Amino acid sequence: MLGATRINPNNGEILWGLKGRASDPAVISQDKVILWNYNPGGGELGHFIYCVDSSSGTTLWSYDVSSLMYQPIIYGEQVLFGAFDGNFYALHLSSGDLAWKTLVTNQNNQTKIVGNEGRDLAPIVSSIPIETKNGIGVWSFVFIQNGWGGVIEYVGTVSGIDVANGRLLWTKPIENNASISSSNLLLPTSLGLALLNDYAFLTMGSDFYIINIQTGSIFEEKNFDHHLLEPTATEDRVFIAEELHLTVYR
Repeated sequence: MLGATRINPNNGEILWGLKGRASDPAVISQDKVILWNYNPGGGELGHFIYCVDSSSGTTLWSYDVSSLMYQPIIYGEQVLFGAFDGNFYALHLSSGDLAWKTLVTNQNNQTKIVGNEGRDLAPIVSSIPIETKNGIGVWSFVFIQNGWGGVIEYVGTVSGIDVANGRLLWTKPIENNASISSSNLLLPTSLGLALLNDYAFLTMGSDFYIINIQTGSIFEEKNFDHHLLEPTATEDRVFIAEELHLTVYR
């Protein structure tokens, strides 16, 4: 995303514009807009997270992460996000001050799988669902290598974090070879994660995990015949969809 612009939807009038470059999509919370991987000079993506006033476009605060970061969320009065440096961050929404940061893994800088052309692989990361009863955030990332014959090799980590203070509750490594269709339409490009009660439901390619979010122990691990879509959670069910099949957990 090249900068950010607010437009009046009624007449197309540009209300304000901010130069630079940032990752898309931005995060909006009432009167604040959060831009991430922001580079005020444009060019390549930067290492800043910016908060601007939604009415005027005035910069309210900025924080230099010194690393590329992944999609933030707003939870209560905190901005939560993971970064390529292996840390998970919480910033105060009102001021941008660091509430805490926790080293989740050093795997981002020590990739075990190298791409076909000898390049280190960028990880695919999950969303950050929050189990609100105990304030546990769950976050996961994997490195993927697309091999021959439709074999997908990956290594990654799932983590549980106390979002009140940043305490790392547990980490669980995941590593597997998932044999799925070699069609480009079915290659895994997303890491699905949803919560229900005390469990996290994780999909990666054709692999499926159920993880206890209190302890990090794997309750169930299963390989489906086809690529899985990201799980969808309601108040009392989680839906897992593959080709022509739908599995429901409660």
